[in-house]
Amino acid sequence: MLSSVLFFGKGPVQSAMHGSDAQNVTSDRVLKRRYQQESMYVELFQDMLRAVLEKESHLFTASEHACFSFFFQLHYDARYLFVRLLQRKKGQWYRLDKLEYNDVEDLSSAARALSQPFAASSLLEPYRFSMMDGDIKDNILWRLELLTVDELKLLAKRLGKKSSGTRDTLLKNLTAKPTNAVLFSQQHKLSINMQPTHDRLLSYMADIMHGGCICLDSTVYALMERLAFVYYRGKPVLGSLLTSAVLSRTGKYTFPTYVYMRDSSMFPDRDCLLRYEEATQLVEHMDAFVEAS
Repeated sequence: MLSSVLFFGKGPVQSAMHGSDAQNVTSDRVLKRRYQQESMYVELFQDMLRAVLEKESHLFTASEHACFSFFFQLHYDARYLFVRLLQRKKGQWYRLDKLEYNDVEDLSSAARALSQPFAASSLLEPYRFSMMDGDIKDNILWRLELLTVDELKLLAKRLGKKSSGTRDTLLKNLTAKPTNAVLFSQQHKLSINMQPTHDRLLSYMADIMHGGCICLDSTVYALMERLAFVYYRGKPVLGSLLTSAVLSRTGKYTFPTYVYMRDSSMFPDRDCLLRYEEATQLVEHMDAFVEAS
């Protein structure tokens, strides 16, 4: 058995290294999680959430407060995945096997935790932070669109369909009217697969997409946009919810130094906030109309 010494903070931490390299990496992550602070992304988002709720919690409903509370109850991997997905394109589906987040020890477990519905009580509207591909019916086409051309060709070949052509041609072939019997060759013998094409297509896609897909729930995403709206007193100027904070923390963007103090009098009640949001949207639509004309 080999051993190594990892240094975190002021003192060394002894860790045993054995088995595969993957096990070593996992052990290192556990040690880092124990002796280091949380990710910058998680920390910045939680700071935003606490700052708003400290003096302006009256702007949110009981169901929304339940959502905020449940976020803090999630384990670290789930919170990290959620915050990182907030930084990505709204309404987009992502393959778990294509998300490379080294801070997450178990991406599949984190995704499942985010997709679990929750509510503070039976009287409140249930929430879920995200959806997975299994939660959506008739999800074949958009799942196929997440595959690469080579993966589409492999899928078509497995289904006994034409496996050449452009991406559009492959998608058309794969979504054509299904048949229930396919003749294929295996070990120099011809066999017939009677399993419905739809079921085989789903099965083969699951083999290719290790872990499935995830998309943030639109209701929760809208809630987080409202949270950022209150925090910034308007829509974030630079990109996503945390872009300006991340750029400032990493020293890639320098903002003027000033002293600020949050005042809850700007939005006396929720109705004022909603009307201000609506007015902001109208201004954006007018600006877009002028630019397009």
